[in-house]
Amino acid sequence: MYRLIFLLLLAAGYANGQTTANFTSDASKAYRLILSLRFDEAGKKIATARASDPENALYDYLENYQDFLSTFISENDETFSSQMNNKNRRLESFEKISDQSPYKNYLIANVNLQSAVARLKFGEYYTAALEFNRAYRKINENAQKFPEFFPNQITLGVVHAMIGVVPENFQWLLSLVSMSGSVEQGRQELMKALAQCHATPGFEV
Repeated sequence: MYRLIFLLLLAAGYANGQTTANFTSDASKAYRLILSLRFDEAGKKIATARASDPENALYDYLENYQDFLSTFISENDETFSSQMNNKNRRLESFEKISDQSPYKNYLIANVNLQSAVARLKFGEYYTAALEFNRAYRKINENAQKFPEFFPNQITLGVVHAMIGVVPENFQWLLSLVSMSGSVEQGRQELMKALAQCHATPGFEV
């Protein structure tokens, strides 16, 4: 399962203009440090890597993922504010990635999803619903445009499963933004991604 999660950040590198999304060995090391909750070390690794690869937008994603985990675990107001304050800057860097890259909307969707989950933790339900809707729209758009890009199935699975467990008293949020999904749908999408992971050389689970 670790390698399935690892697929979320695998990038072949697309360039049109200057901004890219390249999954380098340094990005891999930083990601492993983040998963181990060694945030200080991960931050230093990202800073060093960015100095030699400043146009790689993947480092913005790694920083956002670190902020999200830190916010979710600590429930600290300052950490939450930092994540929210940096979100738009990071999204702007993803907008500069080529439209021909499946990672453009994939990264945008995931950052919005992470932001929505963090806002739910802090009781900002309305804004969370709007960001969750952005994630929902972007990942569905990406899945239609790049149907063979199987990391889409991971995010789709998470999104649809989350929709399926929304409590009754919050169903109005779903109707407000016209979203649908179920736990079973999410499970099937995650299983599809897992099967693809098994079939991809180097990512057998």
